[in-house]
Amino acid sequence: ADLDDVLVHRCLGAPEAPRAVRETVARLLCNLEQALDAGHKLRYPTKHAAIPVLAAIVARAAEAPLPADDLFRLETAAVAALQQLALEYECKVAIAQCGGSRALVDLFRHAAATDDLRAVVALALATLAVNNVKNEADVVASGVIWDVCQFLRHTRADVAREAAATLLCRLALDFAARTQIVISHGVKPLVWIVAHGTNAAQHAAATVLWNLALDDVNQVELISNRAVKPLCALVDRGGPDAKLAAAGALKNLTHWKEVRETILACWPRVSAQVGPLPSELQIDKMIDKRARARRRNAFETSDALSTSAYDIPRAASLDATADLPDRRAVRPRRLSHAAVIATSALATILSRTRRRAHTLPPGPATTTRHTISGDRVSA
Repeated sequence: ADLDDVLVHRCLGAPEAPRAVRETVARLLCNLEQALDAGHKLRYPTKHAAIPVLAAIVARAAEAPLPADDLFRLETAAVAALQQLALEYECKVAIAQCGGSRALVDLFRHAAATDDLRAVVALALATLAVNNVKNEADVVASGVIWDVCQFLRHTRADVAREAAATLLCRLALDFAARTQIVISHGVKPLVWIVAHGTNAAQHAAATVLWNLALDDVNQVELISNRAVKPLCALVDRGGPDAKLAAAGALKNLTHWKEVRETILACWPRVSAQVGPLPSELQIDKMIDKRARARRRNAFETSDALSTSAYDIPRAASLDATADLPDRRAVRPRRLSHAAVIATSALATILSRTRRRAHTLPPGPATTTRHTISGDRVSA
């Protein structure tokens, strides 16, 4: 109890204490809460004593000009500590009662806030909204979605894009939030992230588009912002979670004729199998099959768009994605059905022959250590 009093009240909560000391205490609280061992985590009295102090630091930073000499390290550490504490439901309620949600929103809107600080604030807001309907409604009602969408359009940091997309992903479950995202022109940067973002950012952005596609009005906005081709590319190239999110967004759009034509243009080999005028159910089954496929047969002919057609040119910034060229790939020569069957049979025979040739003679078991270096795997 004495240690808690020294750390929380005499160091972290003392305005006269040096900023470096307060920053160290805030980082200590964050690191202790991240500990895997339950015995090293903070006690509940310490958490409830630290939450008002941390919320006060954030509130004071949101009201006054942020100092530029230490690169906002104290504010970032305080927000990170609140984000870790907000993983527990009781702490979510305590942070909201202390006015922490409003303070975080004001800090995100601060003119002097850096991209790193806004990224941590976005993660903290997203954590507060998880499994708490009241906090989610308060964040949506604060109007911060407009600021997040504008921040998403202008930032160039991958971490910041990932954090902002994660916040929108959390809030997009609400109808009012989805409407605000569309009104705030947030569809275009989300489509850009689906095409060029990191794996985590692509998953979050595709999930937002999936939720936006639930409403008919938003579907028109997705189609007008050319979201179909990047989603098709993500179904083929993305991670497991991102592939399923992109597939869900596409399946919500397949009742549009233009979307079905674009999907067939992206996957010409599959379109040749289903015919020129497939039904909506056939398109949905095709999307599910491609999204759940882990790897493709090496002897199958690749789709035309795997190399060129949905390769959207990488723009220097999100503002430069307004006039993306609509490139059409030249349809490559495809093998006939009989040629594909013959090639697959030959591959099966060769694989069996190699297996027999490399069978180890009977004897003691051998162990092999595989070393992965770049794109090469050596045994």
